[in-house]
Amino acid sequence: MQVTLYPGTYRFVCECGGQYKEMTIAKVNHKCETYCWYCKQENGKFIKIMEETLKFSTNWNNKLNCNSFTTLRLRNDNKYYAGAKVNIWLGNAYKGKAIIIGVCLYTLDKINEFVARLDTGYSADECRKIIMEMYKNKPNIDWSTQQLAFCLISYDERAKQPDLFSEQTQNSHV
Repeated sequence: MQVTLYPGTYRFVCECGGQYKEMTIAKVNHKCETYCWYCKQENGKFIKIMEETLKFSTNWNNKLNCNSFTTLRLRNDNKYYAGAKVNIWLGNAYKGKAIIIGVCLYTLDKINEFVARLDTGYSADECRKIIMEMYKNKPNIDWSTQQLAFCLISYDERAKQPDLFSEQTQNSHV
């Protein structure tokens, strides 16, 4: 099947989970195929890429203050994939633009001490409790099969907002 794509950035997504890179379309393209080279079927679709917003209610382990950090989220291949551009917010405070470097998939029972302590600063058992509490408003989740996306994220230094506090500190020593 062929679809028409209009100018913008797209990602091809297939039901089989095959990973494709983003592509930018400069002019209208009327002949884009939905054929997946991984599963050899027409199960795919093109998704227009918008910058996603990643909101954090808590700065676990003070990770948002580092150049790179991790987050555990419910698996969503349309949102969490290598190369995705995201805007990071902590509560109502904008932290900066970032890019997802990579994603590993885990089920809740596979979260180990390394993942848990890097992401939250807590033990694996405590981390599991935190995640289940975060998604308590989604009662239909089967935690024995639900996959989590463990995302490695890095701030885009070119777009990072200036740290006003450090400028004031430097100027006060002059």
